[in-house]
Amino acid sequence: MDCVRATDFPLSSDREWKTPFFDSLSRESIVYSNAVSPSPWTLPSHASLFSGLDPWQSGCNWKGDLRLDPTSPRLAGTLRDSGYRTLGLSANPLVSPAFNMSQGFDRFAWSAWWEPYVRFVAGTPHPIEDLTRSDRRGPAEGSRRTRLVDLFAKRSVGFFHKHPFLLDGGSRMLQGLHSQTGRPDVGISRWIEPTLESWIRDVEQSVPIYAFINLLEAHEPYFATPAQNRRLTSLMAYTRIRQDNIGFLAGEWSPRRGEFDALHDLYCYSISILDTRVRSIVEILKRSERWENTIYST
Repeated sequence: MDCVRATDFPLSSDREWKTPFFDSLSRESIVYSNAVSPSPWTLPSHASLFSGLDPWQSGCNWKGDLRLDPTSPRLAGTLRDSGYRTLGLSANPLVSPAFNMSQGFDRFAWSAWWEPYVRFVAGTPHPIEDLTRSDRRGPAEGSRRTRLVDLFAKRSVGFFHKHPFLLDGGSRMLQGLHSQTGRPDVGISRWIEPTLESWIRDVEQSVPIYAFINLLEAHEPYFATPAQNRRLTSLMAYTRIRQDNIGFLAGEWSPRRGEFDALHDLYCYSISILDTRVRSIVEILKRSERWENTIYST
């Protein structure tokens, strides 16, 4: 769960955001109270998760080339060589083959860069790249026009962080056109669960599996959840909050205390979305009759 802090998992009933599944899961789990990430951002921390190396050893850091050394050991590769089927599903666009993050996996799928920004619900299985094929090709670059549009959109991301109500409004409009529920869904990369279930169904029950799943809801930009936007005034209060992390670090934006509190509320409510998504992943493992023999880490 990208960007989630352990301090936001208090086992008490008086908090506004609810995580009933995490609360029940923790009671049957071993809780490590002194576990820390080896790095405060995506690429080095995932490189350490996959290789067991510290960021200064993996070369995947700002003083390196940001790509995990292909000669580094990989947990996925070690398990694959031991007879496991291995799958990687990432809602974070950085955890992708572009940075050697998929090496060691049999199958891998990752989100497009825009998925955290435009929450367009797609609850169908995602195409999975078969990394074992010798004739596989790299990601297609597309036409010149597509690349120009892509470049323009990426350079506009900073503007949308300053005005997140545009992202929220755009996503609501798209969902209103294509969704039949009429209820906005702020989840990211909703293709992950059906892709996992489809892949598991194709693996024989006797074959062990290893699956790495990255969920991104706790990463900015934050969208107001249905629990927060029951009234138009509440929705406007959250969607107008600037989420300009780059501007903050550069000293161009100094959020007021109320803005910080609102951002923290948005973050905390995103954890309640993760609660439901992890529950659905566990239910997939139960339906496949693998849960009782699963070792999990969240």
